[in-house]
Amino acid sequence: EQISIPLDKPFIYLKGDGKRKTYVVWDENDSIATSATFSSHADNIIASSISFVNSYNSRGSGKPMKTAVAALIEGDKSTFYQCGFFGLQDTLWDVQGRHYFRECIIQGAVDFIFGAGQSLYESCTISVVAGALNGAPGYITAQARLQPNDSNGFVFKYCNIVGNGKTYLGRAWRQYARVIFYKTTMSGIVVPQGWDAWSAIGRDEQVTIPPEKPFIYLKGEGIGKTSIVWGAHDTMFVATFASLADNILVSGITFANSYNYPPNKNRNPVAPAVAARISGDKSAFYKCSFLGYQDTLLDDHGRHLFKLCTIEGAIDFIFGGGQSIYEKCSINVNSVTPEIPGFIAAQARGQPNESNGFVFKQCGVNGQGKAFLGRAWKAYSRVIYYESFLSNVVVPQGWDSWDFASQVNQITFSEHGCLGSGSDKSNRVKWEKNLTPAELQPFITNSYIDSDGWIGRLPLSILD
Repeated sequence: EQISIPLDKPFIYLKGDGKRKTYVVWDENDSIATSATFSSHADNIIASSISFVNSYNSRGSGKPMKTAVAALIEGDKSTFYQCGFFGLQDTLWDVQGRHYFRECIIQGAVDFIFGAGQSLYESCTISVVAGALNGAPGYITAQARLQPNDSNGFVFKYCNIVGNGKTYLGRAWRQYARVIFYKTTMSGIVVPQGWDAWSAIGRDEQVTIPPEKPFIYLKGEGIGKTSIVWGAHDTMFVATFASLADNILVSGITFANSYNYPPNKNRNPVAPAVAARISGDKSAFYKCSFLGYQDTLLDDHGRHLFKLCTIEGAIDFIFGGGQSIYEKCSINVNSVTPEIPGFIAAQARGQPNESNGFVFKQCGVNGQGKAFLGRAWKAYSRVIYYESFLSNVVVPQGWDSWDFASQVNQITFSEHGCLGSGSDKSNRVKWEKNLTPAELQPFITNSYIDSDGWIGRLPLSILD
């Protein structure tokens, strides 16, 4: 079964008969937003003597390893005592808030304690099963402290690291990641170097795929390992990476515009600074990241699929007239001015007969500061969030009409089946569209961008 404690149900105490006696088990993968066996969105939650398991990657299953969250902890002031968290990849999502884990067992292989929580793990057993990685080292933590003044971080106190294979203590999911191991017993499975920087910015260069060069596959070594970085600004058509051709596939590459990124690292005035411009038709991006502040990703024109990608920014950082599905992506707000909310999407559908729009399917929206889900760049702007996790960075009103206040009936901004503290629609703008299942259906399958089967012909399987 799956269990979820909603935002409006604080002060709950869940008590089991023991971490090896009371189990909550679910089998789901990939979607960081919806796959969790147990989700706790409310404040002041206590759980004791319960094991939470995502069995998707259980030993002997033969399945490829994927994101499979056993527990998602978002609420503040939450305590877990003598509980178990069992999985392989992304076992425990310590999303945000102050949390205390005592005498717990957390098991996994890859980033199995991850997120932006401000948490103390005391007298816990960290059980590594990196032997499932065929000799490659795993990672215990992937911490997401985004700004230097953020208070969050993971502290492991009097813990015990055991298991098999080899593992890093952690890698930096965000540029100010903070993880401390204090008086912890570490077995020989910890690799000598201990830590991995992961998302370090690479060397400066610009890359352009011209229109006359279709059918190119760019393959990197992974997010943060292969990086393309440039500092161009002021015009939305000057980007670190520009893909102008059709039938382009990219995997495992980070695209960054360093003009305003990382935030607080320089004194440049905020200006459009595009990390990637995607203008060709039938283009797919798999496990890539796009890093910037204003106008990070220009999803300009054509049909596009972004799967398991990370897009980071503060102001209109996913914008353009593309017809695109963002599936199981991490959408990260990095605003340094929390009193002024930013904007995630600025979509540019200009006419009622245009088919374009942005669909965020099973994504996770997190980060720093506050942001609108989107604002209308053109009169018929269309943005849909479907079964996505929306954290408290989302402002209550959700959407902004920008220059089209008198034409809001033409705008299609909609949410369906979303979770998280930012998904509360009680104070949304009155003109947000409530699509019926029949109206929603054309947008939530790949047929929205793939009427001719181009995704199935890609040399990389990104449909599994």
